[in-house]
Amino acid sequence: MSDLAAIIPGAKYPVKIKEVFVKPGDTVKKDAPLLTYWSGNNPDHSQPPAILKSPKDGKVKIVRVKVGERCGTAREPPLELENDCDHPGEYNGICVKCGNPVPEEHLKKLRHTLTHDAKAVRVTDEEAQRIDSVTNEQLIKDRKLTLILDLDQTLIHATVDPTIEEWRKDQTNPNHNAAMASGPTYYIKLRPGTKEFLQNMRALYDMHVYTMGTRNYAEHVAEVLDPGKDIFKEKILSRDESGSFVHKSIERLFPKDQSMAVIVDDRADVWNYSDHLIRIKPYDFFVGIGDINAPFNAAAHFQDGTNGITKNKKGAASGVASGSTSVSAAPKEPAPAEDEEEDVAKFLATAEDEQRHLLDEQKNERPLAKLESEDDANKDKDPAESEEPTGASPIPQEPKPTPSGAPSTPGKRRRQVLVDNDQELDRISEILTEMHGRFYEVREKAERAHIGEIMRVMKKEVLRGTTLVYSGLVPTGGSWEDKKR
Repeated sequence: MSDLAAIIPGAKYPVKIKEVFVKPGDTVKKDAPLLTYWSGNNPDHSQPPAILKSPKDGKVKIVRVKVGERCGTAREPPLELENDCDHPGEYNGICVKCGNPVPEEHLKKLRHTLTHDAKAVRVTDEEAQRIDSVTNEQLIKDRKLTLILDLDQTLIHATVDPTIEEWRKDQTNPNHNAAMASGPTYYIKLRPGTKEFLQNMRALYDMHVYTMGTRNYAEHVAEVLDPGKDIFKEKILSRDESGSFVHKSIERLFPKDQSMAVIVDDRADVWNYSDHLIRIKPYDFFVGIGDINAPFNAAAHFQDGTNGITKNKKGAASGVASGSTSVSAAPKEPAPAEDEEEDVAKFLATAEDEQRHLLDEQKNERPLAKLESEDDANKDKDPAESEEPTGASPIPQEPKPTPSGAPSTPGKRRRQVLVDNDQELDRISEILTEMHGRFYEVREKAERAHIGEIMRVMKKEVLRGTTLVYSGLVPTGGSWEDKKR
């Protein structure tokens, strides 16, 4: 509980109290009349008296004025109310329900952040439970589930290699279409079938983005994936507001009820191998970069410990071809997790520096340009290697001017060095469709269904009826006891 003052505006003083409608202990609603008064601006009472109304719901605690009393100054409020609000949530210390400051002792009860951005509206356990229940009721009404999608190496692959911009400008280069547009920071490539995947799954799932990239990066990528903002809307969670720089948590979005939530990500470790996770094969498009937002390249400098920091195990990527675009996103300083405040500042600074170093290194080393040069050199050494890769088109022998006016090399047969044969989203679509069907089939029979339980059943069915034989190499010679050792 917190006290709430009912105040007569200072400009109205001096005032004379005409009527008092309440007494201590009375319960009042917002805008209920508390008293009437004549203002000093109306000394002859020729105008109707002004009405002081209750600013919020509450119980009258103190009445300091009497009928007929004259008050010369606004030293103390004429009434005080006990605020009976349970303060279910707060924003910048102000209760989202009653609009009053939340008492300090109540703030520690507001443990859950439910918004996707950094506005940090925090709520109590009870309010989080209520919101999750309302969300699930709406999903059931719409016959949908929730789908949480990663970005990097799940739906897209990103690079900073400036070779992409050179390919884009040179229309004679077979890799010209590897970038549809350019930007000063990132080039991204959509995984084949991404747009169709999103359109098909939106009929079955309410979709969220959860990425280890910055908020700025995530919003730029979302603009490419969902330009009309009718799939993700504002449901984008980045590392800037997720609460952790090295882990993802389904409880960050659904703190009390995760029974209808499915995750698709190429990393299982960041989710602590959640039962809700469908692990997708990492999408490696551009060479030499892996996941530019992996949690985290700088983590290689730390030992696994209280911060949950582990080495990034992703190696160099191998690539594919056309249809990438670019996004510009300046890095932003991420918000540290509350339970890591002592150690995380040093880690974040090191991580940001390491990421910038690695990206700058890629810009300078230009792995795509090296790949193209090595491919040309191999063709020169091996004349039999004249076949074009699938999907590539030979370049005419005669010189053709590039957009900059420089002619291409006469007689040089260049080819597309990156070919895209990825079909992983087709497999994921089948799994998600089957999972949606099984969930509602179970629910119609039992009224209670849980994605984690359904996924465990589906995983057990993968090798049903299969016999596994584990074998190894046994050295010849010597005794059997030595071999066993």
